[in-house]
Amino acid sequence: MIETRAAGWGVELGGFGRPFGLGVDVRGRLHVTDMDRHSVTRFTPQLGVDEVFEAPGVWNGPHSVDFCGDGRAFVTCYYTPGIYVIGDPRPLGVPPLTGPASALFNGLGQLLVAEYSQNAVLALESDGRKAFAFDGSFDRPHMARALQDGRVIVADTWNNRLQIFDAAGALQNDHAATVSRPVAIDADEDRGWLVTAWGDNCVMRFDGAGRLAGRLDAPPLNKPYDARWLAGGRVAIADSHNARVLVIDAPRFQ
Repeated sequence: MIETRAAGWGVELGGFGRPFGLGVDVRGRLHVTDMDRHSVTRFTPQLGVDEVFEAPGVWNGPHSVDFCGDGRAFVTCYYTPGIYVIGDPRPLGVPPLTGPASALFNGLGQLLVAEYSQNAVLALESDGRKAFAFDGSFDRPHMARALQDGRVIVADTWNNRLQIFDAAGALQNDHAATVSRPVAIDADEDRGWLVTAWGDNCVMRFDGAGRLAGRLDAPPLNKPYDARWLAGGRVAIADSHNARVLVIDAPRFQ
């Protein structure tokens, strides 16, 4: 059962098994994937529990959740390797996936898939057809995030770096920043990039040019897996090993 606790810095959502991925739909509702409970919890904009989505016998280890233009929610599962639309037990007819960590939409409606176990990043059409593979070298990449200008940032997790590609998957910068085990990225045109540093138990902020603009590690985090910019200057963090999600009202990056 999810518990909501007010804190001086914001709100703590507790009672998860292992919260992993975060997504925000067009109505501003936060979604949280739970690796251990094989579910996705949707919250109202006021952070009350709205609905819990499950697919017994289908989802195992949901990692990420994102939304296409028509509002459908796409869930990436790691242990039952595939990408699923909430409400449909059938995975997309994608090329064989063996360990996808995340699948997020770009501005063209394609899914950018970080294939953790295959050391690859793929672009798929929303029906699962392969568009192209990214031309890079990866060591267990965890996330690929599109920027507003079409470029793509990849969290190359075990190489401890961020890489930047153009919209067609061509490498532009193989070491845009050094981050200890980066696992997730969010980007905002005005606020910059949020990068979750799993290896350093913090969330790092970079400006739009890729320059470090501070780090957030209070309240103390234990193996965070995702962070998202929210409306009103807030930040949400999946504090995985503490089994909670933090919604911080005025994050202080130092």
